[in-house]
Amino acid sequence: LRFRVRQGGEASDWRPLVTLARLPHVDAVTCGAGEGCSVRGHDLFLIEAIGSTSSLDQATKVAHGYTGSTLTTAVPKDGVLYVQLRDAPDHILRLPIG
Repeated sequence: LRFRVRQGGEASDWRPLVTLARLPHVDAVTCGAGEGCSVRGHDLFLIEAIGSTSSLDQATKVAHGYTGSTLTTAVPKDGVLYVQLRDAPDHILRLPIG
């Protein structure tokens, strides 16, 4: 969302107020040694990518129109999965596991 101030007949430049983003619902995350992590939930199509590093190197990309209820990604070393949302690609979310 953006806003601007109007005073008299003049309007200021548009300024950012807040980023709105739809969130997927994650029911469970299970990780196995050497098997990767399985993320189960719904509305997973809202995820652009999910990975084991904050830079999302070698992240699992989620196809547009994805209708499944499970995603698989690498096991993170620090106990956190990183999620990039389609609606807010510049903000990386942390999903603690374990």
